[in-house]
Amino acid sequence: MLLLLLSCTSSDKLFESADSVSESGADSTGGPGGDSPADSPADSTAEDDSGDPPPALCGSPAVGFVERQGNQLLLEGEPFRWISANLPMLTVIEDRWAAPTPWEQYDSLCSIAQLGGTATRTYVISVGNQSRHVTAPGSFNEELFVALDHAIAQAEATGVRLIIPFVDQWDWWGGIGAYASFRGKNAADFWTDPQIRADYAATLTYILTRTNTVTGRPYSEEPGILAWETGNELSSTPEWTAEMVALIRDLDPNHLIVDGHYGIQAESLDNPDVDLVSNHYYTWPYGEDYAAAARADVATAAGKKPLFVGEYGLVPIASVEQLLDVVATEDIAGAMIWSFRGHSRDGGFYLHTEVDDGQRLYRSYHWPGFASGAAYEEEDVLALLSERAWELRNLDKPVLPPPDAPLLLGVGTQIQWRGSPGASSYILERAEAESGPWTELLAGFDDASVERQALVTDPDPPTVPVWYRMRALGEGGRSEPSDPLPYDPGGPSDWTDPLNDWTHLS
Repeated sequence: MLLLLLSCTSSDKLFESADSVSESGADSTGGPGGDSPADSPADSTAEDDSGDPPPALCGSPAVGFVERQGNQLLLEGEPFRWISANLPMLTVIEDRWAAPTPWEQYDSLCSIAQLGGTATRTYVISVGNQSRHVTAPGSFNEELFVALDHAIAQAEATGVRLIIPFVDQWDWWGGIGAYASFRGKNAADFWTDPQIRADYAATLTYILTRTNTVTGRPYSEEPGILAWETGNELSSTPEWTAEMVALIRDLDPNHLIVDGHYGIQAESLDNPDVDLVSNHYYTWPYGEDYAAAARADVATAAGKKPLFVGEYGLVPIASVEQLLDVVATEDIAGAMIWSFRGHSRDGGFYLHTEVDDGQRLYRSYHWPGFASGAAYEEEDVLALLSERAWELRNLDKPVLPPPDAPLLLGVGTQIQWRGSPGASSYILERAEAESGPWTELLAGFDDASVERQALVTDPDPPTVPVWYRMRALGEGGRSEPSDPLPYDPGGPSDWTDPLNDWTHLS
């Protein structure tokens, strides 16, 4: 496989002004704006003294399309398999109902690439009358679709290809019920009502014929897309599935198509337009024996189509390991745990509580794993996923370079910063002049413990004007320092605001 390395500085081209995806939120009933492709990321091919390319911090760019051959997936003639995680906030940040910034998308996809994953799954195209992708029949929120453009571009840059489901069975982000309510009907009508089916087909057509405002390419030509999925955990009829996958195939002959039915739909195993089938494993209805459920699904698929585990999780690590044993030894293309949440633009990680049964508090996973996730074995689970991800690809796990430098957001009585993909801790430094000399004040603290914030206090509060900077620490060592910021404890304010647009972070 051609190894094209993406340097961290070149990735900046994909998220210049990364703190401000369009704030307009305007809806569009026509095509996407912008016909010019963005600057292509430069590829770094620098070599070390051994003559071998250094490992890439955030993956290698995706080239070409993954194809199906029988019950196997192939890329450039080689098997394509993955261990990874879902990224439900890659297209919408549900906790604030806003578009993620390109930097937040880069952070999440970089984390998957560092883990060893080559594919991930977004959540659905949202539906509803406010802050949703689809705001009415034939009416689309351009801001959120531009965010999807960025996600696809970042997926290409990091080599983490996207599985994108179109619609939800459930109402979390609006789903089949929202489409039906546009026409004053019930969710069950989604599968059979001609008008609702036409509305959904219009959404598919809009997406599949869209030109990416970042890359300048039609979606059908994007190597960052692995597959389109008819939906999430659907109870669709075989007739509805056949109609929609035929439309998807007609509009996009390059990408794979997943039947998003909850569990394997027998008719899809014989439908030539369906490339992959999948299932989701949770304690209801499977208990904690996901390995047995996976073996049963392998038997059901009967070697007719590639099978992957679209979601699983919320169980102790022993059940995770047993499932991954089955993935490694059976005809299963991949598996994605539920779920990763990445760094926030305004510091810290996005937290999301999945379930609290009174004994174990399951939250989203944060790469590369932190002590704050001990209740659900975060560090051990992520180490296991990474080990198995590289093994499934028949590769040795590389030692990553040092992380990106963090970004200081504000300094004062507290210091706030934006974290770095793959950083396990940080180092705070101080000097009385911008040129130094610099003194290390504090080390070993992380940004995973407090929701949406990363705050640390100088252990020796200054009495004279000083400068602060920070470094990230990862398995590859220390990052370069952040740009320094000044602080004057005797000045008119104890907070330095370097971004000048702080309000959009709230």
